[in-house]
Amino acid sequence: PRRAVRFRSDGKGDEQPAAPAAERPRFKTRRSLRIARIDHSECLRGVALFKDCTPEFLDILGEQVETRIFLSGETIMYQGAFGDSMYILNNGEVDIWAGDIKVATLGSGSVFGEMAAICKDPGAAKRSATVRAAAFCECRVVTRGRLMRTIARFPEDKAIIEVERQRRFADL
Repeated sequence: PRRAVRFRSDGKGDEQPAAPAAERPRFKTRRSLRIARIDHSECLRGVALFKDCTPEFLDILGEQVETRIFLSGETIMYQGAFGDSMYILNNGEVDIWAGDIKVATLGSGSVFGEMAAICKDPGAAKRSATVRAAAFCECRVVTRGRLMRTIARFPEDKAIIEVERQRRFADL
């Protein structure tokens, strides 16, 4: 296990275990935060749902993206639960389960849970499958609230996403 040394006022160190990686702050400097926002925006540009959106929209939305880490075997979402977020799998692999049947495995660059984020009615945002981390996963997460507040400022992008939302609901 990784160890961190904390120093007392007398200059002597006593070893304390470092906090688990998921609990430690990931970014500490303004420069690191800027780099993270650029990384989030680039990640959004690779999502089919946003492929025709303006760079300005993606930059603003990218500032609001969260990064979440999931360990192998951890359940990310449950079938039948109400959701409000979409996940972009930046690194890792997830298994998609419908009931007790594994129906797919998704890898880096995949998107899941997007219907919950683009759905206007939160009551209609039920998860259609359970998603479980098959390996260590780093996900970019966009919540419905942040997405809706951002698209309200960009009418062109709102229209693009609305067309895609209608198409996807028709497919269901």
